[in-house]
Amino acid sequence: MDWEPGNINYQGQDSGVHRWQVDSEVTLFWHPDWLHLAEDITGMHKRVPLDLNAGEVPTEAHALKAVEKVVKARKGEA
Repeated sequence: MDWEPGNINYQGQDSGVHRWQVDSEVTLFWHPDWLHLAEDITGMHKRVPLDLNAGEVPTEAHALKAVEKVVKARKGEA
């Protein structure tokens, strides 16, 4: 199946941390207090910065765009 935004497996949130299963190897995490996606639920291992304008508050939409960038890069589309 080709990649489409709807193919990303959003697995909900726990203690405010959102989780996306990108594929069998990559799971990404994001919390509204973070300016990045992380490889772990603690946010310590940064993977991708969010694309924010100066003074902009990070939202789940910003996180999803960053998740999409990771997926496209893994598929060789970025």
